[in-house]
Amino acid sequence: MVFQGTNNAVLDIDMLALLLAGLYQERDLFHSLQFCSLAEQLVLRDEIMITTIEDDRPPTEDETEGRNLVREMLSGWQAAGVISYETVNSARVSSLQQQDPFAVKISALPQIKPENSIEADNDAFGTMILQAANSLYMERIFERPASLMPLQLIFYEISANVRADHSVCDLTGHYASLSSAVVAMRQQVRIDPSAYVSVPLPPIGYEIFSQTRSFDNVFASALSVREEFTELRTKLGQLQQLLDDPSVSLKDKVRHRAKWKDAWDSIHGKYGGGEMKLASTSQAIYRMAPDIPGVIGLNPSSWVSLLTKIAEYMPELWGHWRLRALHRTFEHYVNSPDRELGRAISNLIGREIRNDEAADIREILGSMHKLRDGVVLASLKE
Repeated sequence: MVFQGTNNAVLDIDMLALLLAGLYQERDLFHSLQFCSLAEQLVLRDEIMITTIEDDRPPTEDETEGRNLVREMLSGWQAAGVISYETVNSARVSSLQQQDPFAVKISALPQIKPENSIEADNDAFGTMILQAANSLYMERIFERPASLMPLQLIFYEISANVRADHSVCDLTGHYASLSSAVVAMRQQVRIDPSAYVSVPLPPIGYEIFSQTRSFDNVFASALSVREEFTELRTKLGQLQQLLDDPSVSLKDKVRHRAKWKDAWDSIHGKYGGGEMKLASTSQAIYRMAPDIPGVIGLNPSSWVSLLTKIAEYMPELWGHWRLRALHRTFEHYVNSPDRELGRAISNLIGREIRNDEAADIREILGSMHKLRDGVVLASLKE
Protein backbone atom coordinates (compact mmCIF):
# COMPACT_ATOMS: atom_id res chain seq x y z
CA MET A 1 0.00 0.00 0.00
CA VAL A 2 1.70 3.24 -1.14
CA PHE A 3 0.15 6.64 -0.48
CA GLN A 4 0.95 9.90 -2.19
CA GLY A 5 2.30 12.80 -0.17
CA THR A 6 6.01 12.75 0.55
CA ASN A 7 5.69 15.16 3.48
CA ASN A 8 2.69 13.44 5.10
CA ALA A 9 2.73 11.71 8.50
CA VAL A 10 0.51 9.31 10.45
CA LEU A 11 -0.94 9.90 13.93
CA ASP A 12 -2.84 7.45 16.17
CA ILE A 13 -6.41 8.58 16.90
CA ASP A 14 -6.50 7.25 20.47
CA MET A 15 -3.29 9.10 21.32
CA LEU A 16 -4.87 12.26 19.94
CA ALA A 17 -8.09 11.65 21.88
CA LEU A 18 -6.16 11.54 25.16
CA LEU A 19 -4.56 14.89 24.37
CA LEU A 20 -7.75 16.67 23.34
CA ALA A 21 -9.77 15.36 26.29
CA GLY A 22 -7.04 16.42 28.69
CA LEU A 23 -6.66 19.81 27.03
CA TYR A 24 -10.30 20.67 27.64
CA GLN A 25 -10.79 18.98 30.98
CA GLU A 26 -7.54 19.98 32.70
CA ARG A 27 -6.53 23.20 30.90
CA ASP A 28 -3.03 23.04 32.31
CA LEU A 29 0.61 23.35 31.26
CA PHE A 30 0.99 19.59 30.75
CA HIS A 31 -1.65 19.30 28.03
CA SER A 32 -0.95 22.74 26.56
CA LEU A 33 2.66 21.75 25.84
CA GLN A 34 1.48 18.54 24.22
CA PHE A 35 -0.82 20.62 22.02
CA CYS A 36 2.21 22.73 21.04
CA SER A 37 3.87 19.55 19.76
CA LEU A 38 0.75 18.69 17.74
CA ALA A 39 0.67 22.23 16.35
CA GLU A 40 4.29 22.00 15.23
CA GLN A 41 3.44 18.87 13.31
CA LEU A 42 0.38 20.52 11.77
CA VAL A 43 2.53 23.41 10.58
CA LEU A 44 5.39 21.31 9.20
CA ARG A 45 3.51 18.46 7.51
CA ASP A 46 1.46 18.75 4.33
CA GLU A 47 -1.14 16.40 5.78
CA ILE A 48 -1.56 14.31 8.91
CA MET A 49 -3.27 10.94 8.42
CA ILE A 50 -5.16 10.06 11.61
CA THR A 51 -5.28 6.28 11.90
CA THR A 52 -7.75 4.00 13.69
CA ILE A 53 -7.22 0.31 14.39
CA GLU A 54 -10.51 -1.61 14.34
CA ASP A 55 -11.35 -5.27 14.85
CA ASP A 56 -14.44 -7.45 15.08
CA ARG A 57 -15.24 -6.41 18.61
CA PRO A 58 -17.06 -3.09 18.96
CA PRO A 59 -14.94 -0.26 20.42
CA THR A 60 -15.41 0.46 24.10
CA GLU A 61 -17.55 3.37 25.18
CA ASP A 62 -14.43 5.36 26.09
CA GLU A 63 -12.83 4.64 22.70
CA THR A 64 -15.96 5.70 20.84
CA GLU A 65 -16.30 8.85 22.90
CA GLY A 66 -12.64 9.77 22.38
CA ARG A 67 -12.68 9.14 18.64
CA ASN A 68 -15.88 11.13 18.21
CA LEU A 69 -14.26 13.95 20.19
CA VAL A 70 -11.33 14.01 17.77
CA ARG A 71 -13.58 14.17 14.72
CA GLU A 72 -15.71 16.90 16.27
CA MET A 73 -12.86 19.10 17.47
CA LEU A 74 -10.78 18.71 14.32
CA SER A 75 -13.63 19.10 11.83
CA GLY A 76 -12.17 22.44 10.74
CA TRP A 77 -8.79 20.84 10.05
CA GLN A 78 -10.47 18.11 8.02
CA ALA A 79 -12.48 20.68 6.03
CA ALA A 80 -9.24 22.54 5.32
CA GLY A 81 -7.72 19.34 3.93
CA VAL A 82 -4.82 19.21 6.39
CA ILE A 83 -5.92 15.97 8.07
CA SER A 84 -7.55 12.78 6.82
CA TYR A 85 -8.75 9.57 8.45
CA GLU A 86 -7.63 6.02 7.68
CA THR A 87 -8.79 2.74 9.25
CA VAL A 88 -6.77 -0.48 9.51
CA ASN A 89 -8.07 -3.89 10.58
CA SER A 90 -6.45 -5.17 13.75
CA ALA A 91 -5.63 -8.51 12.09
CA ARG A 92 -3.11 -6.73 9.91
CA VAL A 93 -1.55 -5.06 12.95
CA SER A 94 -1.47 -8.36 14.86
CA SER A 95 0.44 -9.95 11.99
CA LEU A 96 3.08 -7.25 12.19
CA GLN A 97 3.20 -7.47 15.96
CA GLN A 98 3.84 -11.21 15.93
CA GLN A 99 6.85 -10.69 13.66
CA ASP A 100 8.07 -7.60 15.49
CA PRO A 101 11.30 -8.11 17.42
CA PHE A 102 10.84 -4.72 19.07
CA ALA A 103 7.45 -5.46 20.63
CA VAL A 104 7.47 -4.28 24.25
CA LYS A 105 6.05 -6.64 26.84
CA ILE A 106 3.58 -4.66 28.91
CA SER A 107 3.69 -7.29 31.66
CA ALA A 108 7.36 -6.42 32.22
CA LEU A 109 6.58 -2.89 33.34
CA PRO A 110 7.25 -2.02 36.97
CA GLN A 111 4.90 -0.14 39.22
CA ILE A 112 6.19 3.42 38.89
CA LYS A 113 3.89 6.04 40.39
CA PRO A 114 5.48 9.49 40.64
CA GLU A 115 4.20 11.58 43.50
CA ASN A 116 2.80 14.48 41.52
CA SER A 117 -0.46 15.89 40.21
CA ILE A 118 -0.17 13.98 36.94
CA GLU A 119 -1.48 10.45 37.18
CA ALA A 120 1.16 8.06 35.91
CA ASP A 121 0.46 4.46 36.82
CA ASN A 122 1.25 1.16 35.22
CA ASP A 123 -1.86 1.25 33.01
CA ALA A 124 -1.02 4.74 31.77
CA PHE A 125 2.50 3.69 30.84
CA GLY A 126 1.16 0.57 29.17
CA THR A 127 -1.28 2.64 27.11
CA MET A 128 1.49 4.97 25.98
CA ILE A 129 3.70 2.06 24.95
CA LEU A 130 0.88 0.42 23.01
CA GLN A 131 0.14 3.69 21.21
CA ALA A 132 3.82 4.12 20.38
CA ALA A 133 3.93 0.58 18.96
CA ASN A 134 0.71 1.16 17.01
CA SER A 135 2.33 4.26 15.50
CA LEU A 136 5.19 2.11 14.23
CA TYR A 137 2.79 -0.36 12.63
CA MET A 138 0.90 2.47 10.92
CA GLU A 139 4.24 3.83 9.75
CA ARG A 140 4.99 0.51 8.10
CA ILE A 141 1.54 0.05 6.58
CA PHE A 142 1.21 3.56 5.14
CA GLU A 143 4.93 4.03 4.47
CA ARG A 144 4.94 7.43 6.11
CA PRO A 145 6.72 8.46 9.32
CA ALA A 146 4.70 8.69 12.51
CA SER A 147 3.83 11.82 14.45
CA LEU A 148 3.66 11.37 18.21
CA MET A 149 2.94 13.23 21.39
CA PRO A 150 5.94 13.89 23.68
CA LEU A 151 5.40 11.03 26.15
CA GLN A 152 4.66 8.35 23.56
CA LEU A 153 7.68 9.56 21.58
CA ILE A 154 10.03 8.18 24.24
CA PHE A 155 8.82 4.64 23.61
CA TYR A 156 8.43 5.08 19.87
CA GLU A 157 12.15 5.75 19.57
CA ILE A 158 12.72 2.26 20.96
CA SER A 159 9.95 0.49 19.06
CA ALA A 160 10.95 2.10 15.78
CA ASN A 161 14.69 1.58 16.33
CA VAL A 162 15.07 5.26 15.44
CA ARG A 163 18.65 5.82 16.58
CA ALA A 164 19.97 2.77 14.75
CA ASP A 165 18.02 3.43 11.55
CA HIS A 166 19.34 6.98 11.47
CA SER A 167 22.92 5.91 12.20
CA VAL A 168 22.92 3.23 9.50
CA CYS A 169 21.46 5.62 6.91
CA ASP A 170 24.23 8.07 7.75
CA LEU A 171 26.85 5.33 7.58
CA THR A 172 25.75 4.13 4.14
CA GLY A 173 25.68 7.78 3.02
CA HIS A 174 29.48 7.74 3.04
CA TYR A 175 29.59 5.16 0.26
CA ALA A 176 28.75 5.26 -3.42
CA SER A 177 26.28 2.39 -3.18
CA LEU A 178 24.55 0.14 -0.69
CA SER A 179 26.68 -2.79 -1.84
CA SER A 180 29.92 -0.95 -1.12
CA ALA A 181 28.57 0.08 2.27
CA VAL A 182 27.78 -3.53 3.13
CA VAL A 183 31.30 -4.62 2.13
CA ALA A 184 32.80 -1.96 4.39
CA MET A 185 30.38 -2.77 7.21
CA ARG A 186 31.58 -6.37 7.28
CA GLN A 187 34.90 -5.03 8.57
CA GLN A 188 33.33 -3.04 11.41
CA VAL A 189 33.21 -4.09 15.03
CA ARG A 190 30.43 -1.67 15.88
CA ILE A 191 28.29 1.05 14.37
CA ASP A 192 28.80 4.42 16.00
CA PRO A 193 25.50 6.20 16.68
CA SER A 194 24.99 9.38 14.66
CA ALA A 195 23.55 12.49 16.23
CA TYR A 196 20.10 13.50 15.10
CA VAL A 197 19.85 16.58 12.89
CA SER A 198 18.81 19.32 15.31
CA VAL A 199 17.07 22.43 13.98
CA PRO A 200 15.43 25.44 15.65
CA LEU A 201 11.70 25.98 15.43
CA PRO A 202 9.74 29.23 15.53
CA PRO A 203 7.44 29.82 18.53
CA ILE A 204 4.51 28.05 16.91
CA GLY A 205 2.76 27.24 20.18
CA TYR A 206 3.16 30.79 21.44
CA GLU A 207 1.73 32.24 18.22
CA ILE A 208 -1.33 30.01 18.47
CA PHE A 209 -2.04 30.62 22.15
CA SER A 210 -1.39 34.37 21.90
CA GLN A 211 -3.94 34.64 19.07
CA THR A 212 -6.58 32.63 20.92
CA ARG A 213 -9.11 34.02 23.36
CA SER A 214 -10.87 30.75 24.19
CA PHE A 215 -10.17 27.06 23.80
CA ASP A 216 -13.01 26.83 21.30
CA ASN A 217 -10.92 28.90 18.88
CA VAL A 218 -7.54 27.23 19.36
CA PHE A 219 -7.96 24.98 16.32
CA ALA A 220 -8.85 27.87 14.02
CA SER A 221 -5.81 29.76 15.35
CA ALA A 222 -3.62 26.76 14.56
CA LEU A 223 -4.78 26.82 10.92
CA SER A 224 -4.01 30.53 10.73
CA VAL A 225 -0.50 30.04 12.12
CA ARG A 226 0.00 27.15 9.71
CA GLU A 227 -0.46 29.60 6.85
CA GLU A 228 1.98 32.07 8.42
CA PHE A 229 4.71 29.43 8.40
CA THR A 230 4.09 27.99 4.94
CA GLU A 231 7.76 28.62 4.11
CA LEU A 232 8.89 26.18 6.82
CA ARG A 233 6.60 23.46 5.57
CA THR A 234 7.79 24.03 2.01
CA LYS A 235 11.46 23.83 3.00
CA LEU A 236 10.99 20.66 5.02
CA GLY A 237 8.98 19.17 2.17
CA GLN A 238 11.77 19.99 -0.27
CA LEU A 239 14.29 18.14 1.88
CA GLN A 240 11.95 15.18 2.26
CA GLN A 241 11.40 15.04 -1.50
CA LEU A 242 15.14 15.08 -2.15
CA LEU A 243 15.79 12.28 0.36
CA ASP A 244 12.95 10.27 -1.16
CA ASP A 245 14.39 10.56 -4.67
CA PRO A 246 16.25 7.34 -5.58
CA SER A 247 18.12 9.16 -8.36
CA VAL A 248 19.95 11.14 -5.67
CA SER A 249 22.97 9.11 -4.56
CA LEU A 250 23.46 8.06 -0.94
CA LYS A 251 26.45 10.40 -0.60
CA ASP A 252 24.44 13.28 -2.02
CA LYS A 253 21.56 12.67 0.38
CA VAL A 254 23.83 13.22 3.37
CA ARG A 255 25.55 16.20 1.70
CA HIS A 256 22.28 17.88 0.71
CA ARG A 257 20.80 17.32 4.15
CA ALA A 258 23.80 19.08 5.74
CA LYS A 259 23.46 22.00 3.32
CA TRP A 260 19.73 22.19 4.04
CA LYS A 261 20.41 22.30 7.80
CA ASP A 262 22.89 25.16 7.38
CA ALA A 263 20.39 27.10 5.29
CA TRP A 264 17.56 26.42 7.77
CA ASP A 265 19.74 27.48 10.71
CA SER A 266 20.75 30.72 9.00
CA ILE A 267 17.13 31.63 8.27
CA HIS A 268 15.44 30.29 11.38
CA GLY A 269 18.25 30.44 13.92
CA LYS A 270 16.75 33.61 15.36
CA TYR A 271 13.79 31.63 16.66
CA GLY A 272 13.70 30.57 20.28
CA GLY A 273 10.43 28.70 20.18
CA GLY A 274 11.71 25.18 20.38
CA GLU A 275 13.80 22.49 18.78
CA MET A 276 13.11 19.60 16.47
CA LYS A 277 15.38 16.66 15.77
CA LEU A 278 15.25 14.87 12.44
CA ALA A 279 16.14 11.19 12.07
CA SER A 280 16.58 9.43 8.73
CA THR A 281 15.22 6.00 7.93
CA SER A 282 14.54 4.15 4.68
CA GLN A 283 11.46 2.85 2.97
CA ALA A 284 13.32 -0.43 2.59
CA ILE A 285 13.36 -0.81 6.38
CA TYR A 286 9.59 -0.23 6.42
CA ARG A 287 9.18 -3.13 4.00
CA MET A 288 11.77 -5.45 5.55
CA ALA A 289 11.30 -4.56 9.22
CA PRO A 290 9.36 -7.72 10.17
CA ASP A 291 12.32 -9.75 8.90
CA ILE A 292 14.90 -8.00 11.06
CA PRO A 293 16.86 -10.79 12.80
CA GLY A 294 16.35 -10.04 16.46
CA VAL A 295 16.85 -6.80 18.32
CA ILE A 296 19.56 -5.38 16.13
CA GLY A 297 20.26 -2.01 17.74
CA LEU A 298 23.66 -0.98 16.41
CA ASN A 299 24.91 -4.53 15.90
CA PRO A 300 26.87 -4.57 12.60
CA SER A 301 26.38 -8.27 11.83
CA SER A 302 22.60 -7.97 12.06
CA TRP A 303 22.60 -4.90 9.84
CA VAL A 304 24.85 -6.64 7.32
CA SER A 305 22.28 -9.43 7.15
CA LEU A 306 19.39 -7.01 6.67
CA LEU A 307 21.15 -4.72 4.18
CA THR A 308 22.43 -7.69 2.18
CA LYS A 309 18.84 -8.85 1.82
CA ILE A 310 17.76 -5.35 0.80
CA ALA A 311 20.61 -5.11 -1.74
CA GLU A 312 19.55 -8.45 -3.20
CA TYR A 313 15.78 -8.09 -3.31
CA MET A 314 14.93 -4.38 -3.31
CA PRO A 315 18.05 -2.21 -3.78
CA GLU A 316 16.00 0.56 -5.38
CA LEU A 317 14.09 1.05 -2.13
CA TRP A 318 17.20 1.96 -0.13
CA GLY A 319 17.28 5.20 -2.12
CA HIS A 320 13.94 6.22 -0.57
CA TRP A 321 14.75 7.90 2.75
CA ARG A 322 12.18 9.24 5.20
CA LEU A 323 12.42 11.89 7.88
CA ARG A 324 11.15 11.18 11.36
CA ALA A 325 10.51 14.52 13.06
CA LEU A 326 11.11 14.20 16.82
CA HIS A 327 9.49 17.11 18.66
CA ARG A 328 11.14 17.94 21.99
CA THR A 329 8.46 20.30 23.33
CA PHE A 330 8.51 19.05 26.92
CA GLU A 331 12.27 18.86 27.24
CA HIS A 332 12.76 22.32 25.75
CA TYR A 333 10.26 23.92 28.11
CA VAL A 334 11.42 22.31 31.34
CA ASN A 335 15.11 22.79 30.51
CA SER A 336 14.80 26.46 29.57
CA PRO A 337 11.30 27.71 30.40
CA ASP A 338 9.79 29.86 27.65
CA ARG A 339 8.29 32.74 29.64
CA GLU A 340 6.38 34.18 26.68
CA LEU A 341 4.79 30.82 25.95
CA GLY A 342 4.02 30.39 29.65
CA ARG A 343 2.30 33.78 29.77
CA ALA A 344 0.28 32.99 26.63
CA ILE A 345 -0.87 29.69 28.16
CA SER A 346 -1.70 31.45 31.44
CA ASN A 347 -3.82 34.02 29.64
CA LEU A 348 -5.74 31.31 27.82
CA ILE A 349 -6.40 29.05 30.83
CA GLY A 350 -7.24 32.05 33.02
CA ARG A 351 -4.68 31.50 35.80
CA GLU A 352 -0.96 31.64 36.48
CA ILE A 353 1.06 28.51 35.87
CA ARG A 354 2.16 27.11 39.20
CA ASN A 355 5.84 26.45 39.82
CA ASP A 356 5.13 22.80 40.58
CA GLU A 357 3.55 22.17 37.15
CA ALA A 358 6.90 22.28 35.34
CA ALA A 359 8.42 20.23 38.18
CA ASP A 360 5.69 17.62 37.71
CA ILE A 361 6.46 17.37 33.99
CA ARG A 362 10.18 17.06 34.72
CA GLU A 363 9.50 14.27 37.22
CA ILE A 364 7.24 12.25 34.95
CA LEU A 365 9.70 12.63 32.07
CA GLY A 366 12.43 11.34 34.36
CA SER A 367 10.31 8.37 35.37
CA MET A 368 9.55 7.50 31.77
CA HIS A 369 13.19 7.81 30.74
CA LYS A 370 14.08 5.51 33.63
CA LEU A 371 11.48 3.00 32.51
CA ARG A 372 12.67 3.20 28.94
CA ASP A 373 16.34 2.81 29.78
CA GLY A 374 15.81 0.04 32.29
CA VAL A 375 13.01 -2.48 32.16
CA VAL A 376 11.86 -1.83 28.61
CA LEU A 377 15.30 -2.22 27.12
CA ALA A 378 15.84 -5.36 29.16
CA SER A 379 12.63 -6.88 27.84
CA LEU A 380 13.59 -6.01 24.30
CA LYS A 381 16.86 -7.93 24.64
CA GLU A 382 15.29 -11.16 25.85
